[in-house]
Amino acid sequence: MKLLAGKGSKDAREEQIQAYAEFLEQKQWWWWFTLNMGSGRPSRRRTELKFKQWQEELRAKYGSDAFRYFRVIETGRNANNPHIHGLVGGLRNRRTEFERRWAQISGGDAQIKRYDPSKKARYYMMKEMSDDGNLDLDLDFDFGCEGDEE
Repeated sequence: MKLLAGKGSKDAREEQIQAYAEFLEQKQWWWWFTLNMGSGRPSRRRTELKFKQWQEELRAKYGSDAFRYFRVIETGRNANNPHIHGLVGGLRNRRTEFERRWAQISGGDAQIKRYDPSKKARYYMMKEMSDDGNLDLDLDFDFGCEGDEE
C-alpha cells in the first residue's frame, strides 16, 4: 500500500483513499458496522477502549483463525461525537448479539450489516482522512492475502 502522508493535497488524499480501498478489497469481509457511544462526550481513548473490549469478546466467542477487523474513528459533528465505522471478517453470523453487546459495553447503539462490497463501505470509512493522508484507524489482520480462508 502506497503511503502519501505529508503531501497535503486533495489529489494525494484521493490517491490514499483509493489505495486503502484497493487494499481492503483484497480481504473477505462479513460485516460492515457503525458503533455509536452513549450519551455525553466520550473521549477518543474511551471510544478505543470500548471498541477493544467489544472486538476481543467477538474474537474470543466467534472468531476463527482468520478473524480480522479494520476500523476508523470518526469524530462527528463539532469533533465531539466519536463513533466507529469498520469491517469484520472470519467469524460466524451473530450480528444481533453483538449489536446488543455494544450497547451494554458503551451505552450507545450499533448497526451491523452483512458486508456488501458493491455498497462501497471501504470508501465511506475514508471520509475523515485529512488532506495529508492521516486517518484514525486500527486494524488486526495478516497483511498477506494468502491463507485468507474463512
